[in-house]
Amino acid sequence: MKKFLLSATLTAIAAVAFAGNESVETRTFTGAQIPEPRAYNAADMRQTQSASPAAATQAINSIDDVCGDYLLWFEPKSTGTVAKYSGVTISKVNAQTVSISGFWIPSANAITATVDFANSKLLIAPQVIYTDETNGDCDIASWAEKWYGLAIYRDKNIEVAVNGNTLTFLSNWGVFINSGKNADKYYEMSDNTTLTRANGRMEMMGKNSAAPITTVVNIVQNDRTISITNFGGFGKTVTANAYNDDTIYIPQQVAYSYYNGTEVIDYLTWLVDPDKNTLTGKIINNGKMTKPEITLGPWGVFYANDSGSYSGYMFVSSRIYFTDGSTFNCLLGVDDVEADKEVANVKYVNINGQVASRPFNGVNIKVTTFADGSSKATKLFIR
Repeated sequence: MKKFLLSATLTAIAAVAFAGNESVETRTFTGAQIPEPRAYNAADMRQTQSASPAAATQAINSIDDVCGDYLLWFEPKSTGTVAKYSGVTISKVNAQTVSISGFWIPSANAITATVDFANSKLLIAPQVIYTDETNGDCDIASWAEKWYGLAIYRDKNIEVAVNGNTLTFLSNWGVFINSGKNADKYYEMSDNTTLTRANGRMEMMGKNSAAPITTVVNIVQNDRTISITNFGGFGKTVTANAYNDDTIYIPQQVAYSYYNGTEVIDYLTWLVDPDKNTLTGKIINNGKMTKPEITLGPWGVFYANDSGSYSGYMFVSSRIYFTDGSTFNCLLGVDDVEADKEVANVKYVNINGQVASRPFNGVNIKVTTFADGSSKATKLFIR
């Protein structure tokens, strides 16, 4: 019976995924995530959420109760824009004030909030959140939608209810442009926003970067499936598959979406060759998991241009780790009862009799051969 190695199959997939060299454009990590300035137009806005956000129900005993890493989830108000996650860190400034970094976009200025202990709220006063040469200072402020248009309140706090690990915005918020050719326009508005505690971080080294970029992520491991929310800081949940030798495979999937004024563009994860600046496959298949972290080799997030070339982001290495004391559940190919035996070889056989060094999707018979000549067969199902 003819045998096929899974590793050879994956190599073949990578080889035929792109015939010839594809051009890859490396962009600034944060710059392209800033939306285009928009003029307020009621016809382009989603309907305001009918249900009122929940009020605070849990007391804040100390300012440390609200500090830590969070995932910001917000649904932009403009029709066609994409709901997204962003990594946020809340840090103590003094006994009554916190700093919020990473709000809205990674390149935004850190903003401050006052802790209202009596009402279990954070109060975010209108303040500068972003500055650029074209528009000058841009404020984060609350707003209300009235029958004749938009009312911006630069004299009111944005109220955020604190309920343990979830912070819910009771006020609408937006980033409004103060000056320049785009004065009186806005970058972003949302009326549906939450902050949820996150348990991990992802550190990435860009192809031409002098230092790594770090972003907040949330990690959930369910047996052999690992979900990473805000993967790469791009705002989506990416699913990874872990195998018995603790290698990590990330199937090609959407990792980032944004609205460019006419359509939503989806970015997909790809294997990349950083030396040749080319896309070389459809999955990230060079990851490794240990209890402390997941490490990945070169990968990128790209979308296809109309010309057939690709634009996006490239990273030469990255690591994903917990920040709450958790560890990854490594799935080694040896049961505890054989932990004192030296493993000589592990192979997998599918229902067609094909043999590989890694599991197939579906039913597998895993055959472990030990150095003393003994062996053990177990049945596995991989989704």
